[in-house]
Amino acid sequence: MTYSESEKHIIRTLRDEQVSWSIIAKVLKKSERSLITWWSRNRQLLDLPPKDNLSKTITDGRVGLRLKKLIQENPEASVRDLEGELKAYFGEEYALPKKSTIQNFIQRNDLKVIRLLKRPFISEQNRLKRLEFVARHLQDPDALIDATIWSDETTVRKAPKNKAISYRVHSSVNAEDLPFNCQIQQGGFSVMFWGCISVWGIGPLVALEGSQNQHTYTELLQKYLVPEFEAAKRAFGINFIFMQDNAPCHKTRKVISFLERKRIPTLDWPPQSPDLNPIENIWNIIKTRRYKKFGIPHSKVELIEQIFKIWEELTVDDAENCIGNMERRFQEVVRMNGRPTRY
Repeated sequence: MTYSESEKHIIRTLRDEQVSWSIIAKVLKKSERSLITWWSRNRQLLDLPPKDNLSKTITDGRVGLRLKKLIQENPEASVRDLEGELKAYFGEEYALPKKSTIQNFIQRNDLKVIRLLKRPFISEQNRLKRLEFVARHLQDPDALIDATIWSDETTVRKAPKNKAISYRVHSSVNAEDLPFNCQIQQGGFSVMFWGCISVWGIGPLVALEGSQNQHTYTELLQKYLVPEFEAAKRAFGINFIFMQDNAPCHKTRKVISFLERKRIPTLDWPPQSPDLNPIENIWNIIKTRRYKKFGIPHSKVELIEQIFKIWEELTVDDAENCIGNMERRFQEVVRMNGRPTRY
């Protein structure tokens, strides 16, 4: 039980006048038992002067300012690093705060530790190219959406690396009693796939064998893209344009000459821009659905069959949902000044 300073003064005055506890309890409207308990514990301290409230600030203002500057200059520094920097700056003889005091100072000043987002590296030159590309197509994003066939390769692994799996369970459940998120370090396998989509539907999917070069890629385009391109043009009456990224085998003279002979125009795609390619989102959908539905495959053949099954289940709505937000992607690139976006 705690009492205000005025209540403490009343208790002490009445007790000095030998007033009974029952009367004091009525005056203060407190329990007689709690009053007696409090008196027995605190009466020896009542004659002492008030306790000084020591400040819990960080030694002095100079140290606090130096700490803020250190954190601004090196946001990755740990508390131990900050303690060492303070010693190096002020010297060992200066009364410096301990690690716990530094940590309290950081928390009081809202200096949070934020985990950096994982984003692909983009060079300064390519950042400007992304901005130029977006500025050009922001004028009429629907034209790009309606007339583009988007393509890309992806690699599907036997078990995804660093995949997070969450279980919603009661707090009493032990994590060791749940299924493990098994990580395969060696002996796994993977398969590379090529596919294409448009806002009008899902195109062909190809399982690729071995590494790709200009010759195998040209054969792939001849066998799968050209028929898809011509069929889409006949069906929808649109002069389609082909999107491919800047992989080395895509930009060889042989591939460029082949596309020109087949009269397949290509999109001037900015480098380091997977976040602008909607088929990347399709790949993510496929991998998520496959892992959730089938788990870990036993062979490459089984993995290929699973991916083809998921691909065949994709709908026009899936393609539209991924492609239809291109204007928002472009606006996000402008907002990020050409840097990687959340897409």
